[in-house]
Formats: sequence, structure tokens, C-alpha cells
Amino acid sequence: MGAGGLKPSPGIEALAAPLATPSKGGAQAAARAEGVAAAFGTIVAIAFVASFDGTFAHLKTCASEDCRAVFYDRSKNHSGRWCSMEVCGNRAKMRRFRKRAVEDQG
Repeated sequence: MGAGGLKPSPGIEALAAPLATPSKGGAQAAARAEGVAAAFGTIVAIAFVASFDGTFAHLKTCASEDCRAVFYDRSKNHSGRWCSMEVCGNRAKMRRFRKRAVEDQG
């Protein structure tokens, strides 16, 4: 039974991920469902664990208006802006370069 005597939805229980402690320490989550439910459960589990271990602030949304993917910022000072420097970062820098080139000519 859940809080207030309410029974959790079977769908919620299917998404629940058991936590296991590997030999290296720390918790890991594993989805019990398959397909979209497994993907959603994994994302929820990652966000849940990240909110407790202090890494939630490193989960960021790509700054590209065309992308908006979520990524984990692994940079030293945690100032990453793009999910991929090779794709989204390069596009942003090219746009900025072209804009400056047009302004310099005009």
C-alpha cells in the first residue's frame, strides 16, 4: 500500500527499477519492462538517482534550437552547452561566423 492507503498503479510498479549495489559501490537501476516503458523507466531512474548524488545539475538541455537533446555535461567546469560539439556546437559556431562575416561586409 502507498501513502494514505492507496494502492500503486500496476503500470507504476512495472516501471519501478530495483536498485542493486555493484562491487564498486553505488546504486544502479535496471528496468523491468521492455520497449518504451523500459526507456521511460530508465530515464526516471537516472533522474531520481542523480537528484540524490549531486549530479542532477550536470544533466543539461542542448542549447541548439534545432536539437534540444538532454546530455550529461562532463566538462571540467560544467559549462557545456551542446550535446555534441561536432554537430550542434559546430553549427552554432558556423552561424555566428557567417553572421559576423555579413556584418563586416555591410
